[in-house]
Amino acid sequence: MPAGIIIDLVYGFAISGLFLLLFPVLPTEFGIIKGITLGVGMWFFRVLMNVISSWMMFNVPGKTLVYLLLTGLVEMILLGFLNGVMLKR
Repeated sequence: MPAGIIIDLVYGFAISGLFLLLFPVLPTEFGIIKGITLGVGMWFFRVLMNVISSWMMFNVPGKTLVYLLLTGLVEMILLGFLNGVMLKR
């Protein structure tokens, strides 16, 4: 099995575990909204911080940084949405 698949599976289980752990303290009572909230929080800490670090440390074109921000936002919101739909208490 390729290492990339294993890493993605572990990452997916970690996100789902984090969602279940934070589920009671996320705002609202709807699982989908809780998932989207988690996705935005993950985007902030995972994607935005990485883009800011790359911008400060490396000579990366601005278009690339914007692309990373937007695709990361879509990815994290989709992951949060899917967790909100599939994982219910």
